[in-house]
Amino acid sequence: MRSIAISGLVALAAGLGICAVALPAANATSAAPAAASRPATTIPVAGALRAEHVIAGLRANAIASPAATPAPNNQLIDVSCIHLGDCLAVGGNFAGGSAHGRPLAYLWNGAWHATAVPLPAGGTVGVLGSVACKSDGCMAVGWYNKGGHDFPLAELWNGNHWVLVSQPPAVSGGTADFLEFVSCATSARTGCVATGFYVPSSASNGEVALAEAWNGSAWKASKPPTPATPFSNLDAVSCANAKFCVAVGGYLAGNGGLLLADMWNGTAWKQVPVRQPTPQSGWFNFLNGISCASTVFCMAVGNTGQLQSNGSLKIAAFSELHNTGTWTWTLPGVPMPAGQQSLLLTPACLSATFCVAAGGVGPYVNTNNQGHAAAAVWTGSAWSVRVITPPAGQGSLLMGAACVSTTNCVATGTAGKFATNTGHGLSAFFNGTTWSVINTA
Repeated sequence: MRSIAISGLVALAAGLGICAVALPAANATSAAPAAASRPATTIPVAGALRAEHVIAGLRANAIASPAATPAPNNQLIDVSCIHLGDCLAVGGNFAGGSAHGRPLAYLWNGAWHATAVPLPAGGTVGVLGSVACKSDGCMAVGWYNKGGHDFPLAELWNGNHWVLVSQPPAVSGGTADFLEFVSCATSARTGCVATGFYVPSSASNGEVALAEAWNGSAWKASKPPTPATPFSNLDAVSCANAKFCVAVGGYLAGNGGLLLADMWNGTAWKQVPVRQPTPQSGWFNFLNGISCASTVFCMAVGNTGQLQSNGSLKIAAFSELHNTGTWTWTLPGVPMPAGQQSLLLTPACLSATFCVAAGGVGPYVNTNNQGHAAAAVWTGSAWSVRVITPPAGQGSLLMGAACVSTTNCVATGTAGKFATNTGHGLSAFFNGTTWSVINTA
């Protein structure tokens, strides 16, 4: 779960009667190496594309925000890359713990460069929660607020600027719609799947899993199969090809929260089995992210938690591995530091023998984020974890991850001082051996 992604865990915990969920706000920082230390090529992402390829007529009535500048509690929630030195990170401003300002988008070519992100006419605030880049551009999704209602948001980066494509439809009978993650199998322009949730008008405290499919001209909403429950959320999706996407999240079940997985075959969704962590009763479990390197290899990451007798919340990261071609999963252990809260939010897998997952090690308590950003690397049989320690008095969290090779990965998140609600964007680069960090946004 990333940023609002955190909201899924919050809502799930709330549904279980856990009121004071200790989760990350956006605070922290780390020492930044010089931007010149990173390999650079030219920007923008998919730079060979020209403005004339903009989807005709769909920019009408768009209003562009000014280029993103530092603001309180900024988060870079996700990142995607075409190749080394050609990446795009997205996020938003979360002052006060909720979507408060304009969406953020930054291009990387050896340094981060802010881009202006439009909102639909009448939109006031918004967030880009996920981005997927292919050779023909990048699709980003999130949500925006208009007239007090939260609507799903989709934008295409065409190599030069953001384009407001035909917007995803709001769900009939809902009061708010949120897209949390997007995956595009081969083309950002003609084939993507996004997942999230909507709030039903019949249950203002509930959530119902939502999916939207993009065919190049319009989005089509669907309600993936979920158990009958007041809460279900598909927090992430990964497409190995146009007819194989897996979405993951969680749902309420009795006095616990269980994991949820649905598969898209290009035309319809079906629920597929997923291995449940133990114990389950009184625990909330949630899959935050997934990456499918093929139709027979998917790695998912998540969190399991329980309210303790002293009122504190125990949260631990775990992973789920599917690598057989049939729907069986294993639970590889993640060696997070003992005795601390831990989060894994987004994996990025190149193959069955290499994944990177973004997260953090606690404590993460409301806006007093004292956690440290962490990244886990999968080598085919086990995870290794590296904690990125921020300066004293500050905390950090990594939310999104992308890899172009086993020696070139980037993760993005947030960093800042304890309890100040003034976080800024954080990025970390992996060269196959070590991580280095750069602050931005």
